[in-house]
Amino acid sequence: MSNKKYLINEVSEITGFSLRTIRYYVSSGIIESPEGRGRGGFYNDSHIDKLLQIKGMQENGMRLKDIINLDKSNKTDKAETTRQVWFRYEIVPGLEIHVRKDIEESERQKIFDVVKLSKTILKGNGDV
Repeated sequence: MSNKKYLINEVSEITGFSLRTIRYYVSSGIIESPEGRGRGGFYNDSHIDKLLQIKGMQENGMRLKDIINLDKSNKTDKAETTRQVWFRYEIVPGLEIHVRKDIEESERQKIFDVVKLSKTILKGNGDV
């Protein structure tokens, strides 16, 4: 994607949205604020893409309220997938097992058994 900078008039021409609508979308948080301030503010390709995406959904009969809710839902889903809690079990220095929290809670005893067996094997204290 290029780093092209657009003035609000150019964004309006490309997307078909009025200046007022673009400003409303920015003030409502539907699209990100332009970079810079005042008359020096500029938009980039990500603004254009987002506005064209909104326009397409509206042309397919979606109301703005539904588009906003969908966008919030997508942002929440992304945030939830990036924030995961993991437990770390050191087997020997330099070797660890990482277990996601939900797995650790549901399979705790099995995980302890795996850790114990792994330590035994790597320390050479037993045959398997």
